[in-house]
Amino acid sequence: MNRKDHEEAARRPEGIALFPLPSVALLPGQLMPLHIFEPRYRQMCKDSLEGKSFWVLGRLRPGYEADYQGRPPVYPIAGLGRTVGLKELDDGRWLVALRGVARVAITSELPPDKLYRQVRVDLLNSEQEVPASELQDRLAELVLFSEHLLAQMGGDVTKLRNHLAQCKDPFLQIDMLAAAMAPGPASRQTMLETLNPLERCDKLHEYLSRLVGDPEHDKQLN
Repeated sequence: MNRKDHEEAARRPEGIALFPLPSVALLPGQLMPLHIFEPRYRQMCKDSLEGKSFWVLGRLRPGYEADYQGRPPVYPIAGLGRTVGLKELDDGRWLVALRGVARVAITSELPPDKLYRQVRVDLLNSEQEVPASELQDRLAELVLFSEHLLAQMGGDVTKLRNHLAQCKDPFLQIDMLAAAMAPGPASRQTMLETLNPLERCDKLHEYLSRLVGDPEHDKQLN
């Protein structure tokens, strides 16, 4: 996470906007495009233009449909993102680009004094100390395996390489690889909740290994 983002987020005890979604998990380094049309989230976009640029993207727990317009529960570990692009359309909808910057634990939810929900969070340390050589070796193995699988399914290996080359931080590269390759929202949520970087490498390798030889794997990777 960018240290400036870290310091700014840590200075927000008043709460951060919560954007709950059913089938996504925002990982650090991930750039997520969003199409905003509900009135409560349009207000979030307007507030973001006034300096409230951090959002917590929380994955809704199963069964949320019965209380979707209320405050259905989300998983307690969520992704903290910064809005890096905001565009209001002529009909009032918004196009948003949200960049993942950190993992957070949601500690409490504020009273409903706005159209949208707000939460307090604790920043989680996912850059735990591990042997640098072991991390680099594990990451290199994971990248090669991902490229092999992507080539098997006819994907763009060069695009993946260029994507990872944008950052030299191995911690962030693991998350960027998980965002690109982890099969489905449940596995990405698990990757979000796993703080140890070596364990994240192992989990992603396990997920991808399950897809080898599966004729449906091209439908699961996204």
